[in-house]
Amino acid sequence: RFNECLDSIPRVEVTLSDEKVLRKKEINTPYSKGTTITKRTSSKRYRDFVVVDTETTGLKVGGNDIIEVSAIRFEDCKPVSIYTTLLKPRKSIPKEATEINGITDDMVKNSPTFPQIKSSLQEYIGGLPIVAHNASFDIKFLYVSGLDFEEDQLFYDTLILSKKCLKDWYSYRLSDVCRAYHIYFDGAHRASSDALATGLLFVELLKGIKEVSSIDELL
Repeated sequence: RFNECLDSIPRVEVTLSDEKVLRKKEINTPYSKGTTITKRTSSKRYRDFVVVDTETTGLKVGGNDIIEVSAIRFEDCKPVSIYTTLLKPRKSIPKEATEINGITDDMVKNSPTFPQIKSSLQEYIGGLPIVAHNASFDIKFLYVSGLDFEEDQLFYDTLILSKKCLKDWYSYRLSDVCRAYHIYFDGAHRASSDALATGLLFVELLKGIKEVSSIDELL
């Protein structure tokens, strides 16, 4: 069912630009921690959002690049479209990265670079709240790579929310937390699968925080 859901989400066109995009300094990343959600939080703050996930050539921003990015837009807590693409890095993909995400140099050799897709990704995300698992990682890579964020943009981290809702859970990796909510998916460490799983997890976490059983009650 998960793969059927992912395949059914309409894909938006990834348009390319010749705009010059400069890398930024990591120290200025506009993210410190996820936005808090409580029972009293208005649904206007979370009913529409964009989930982002990246795959990279390494864990540290310095010297590494994004090689896949996916963003899924949710409206009324339901997925309505997906922006996803492989990206060509500045250097060859290390063997260690390929072992994790399965992305090879051959797979990305005809893919655009991040500067080429920056404008279309920026437009797709807009000023909507951003959801990610271990959000500081993805936001850091996107920002340093050249993406801009709105001054008042909200960031929700399902890793932080999972620790709030599932105290003393055995593991807070995305796949392990999803298992607690019966979200089972293949393709872990591929951006589109991870993004959809994160979005579905976010909705389940919201239900727990708001103490409701359905999306209708949540909204």
